[in-house]
Amino acid sequence: MKQPTTVQIPNGASYLAQKLLIHDKRNSKERAKHAVYIHDTIQTFGRSLAQLQCEWTEHVKPMLPAKAAANVMNSAAALFGQVTDTIRDASIEAGSTGRNVPPEELREVCYAGLMQIFA
Repeated sequence: MKQPTTVQIPNGASYLAQKLLIHDKRNSKERAKHAVYIHDTIQTFGRSLAQLQCEWTEHVKPMLPAKAAANVMNSAAALFGQVTDTIRDASIEAGSTGRNVPPEELREVCYAGLMQIFA
């Protein structure tokens, strides 16, 4: 008889915060992938953004230094405030997996979701 497999699912708010905090430390190809991961996470949790915002406010943000917490919000605005080469590359990356996500749509979804979560 097979033993049950334990699957750990990361906290969505901490996952997104971590992706934003490390974004500048990645090369351009990795930045595009991370932007797709952020997009996909927001799409996955789309109906639960208020819960992610609560998780951020109550559990994740208090554990971070004030500067890091501020950097999360600043990074969200900087990365998704306008269409950039990273966003265009992320759109191409998503397309390579068979998903047609235009750059402006990717930017809008991420920006709106992140602003709701990290407000």
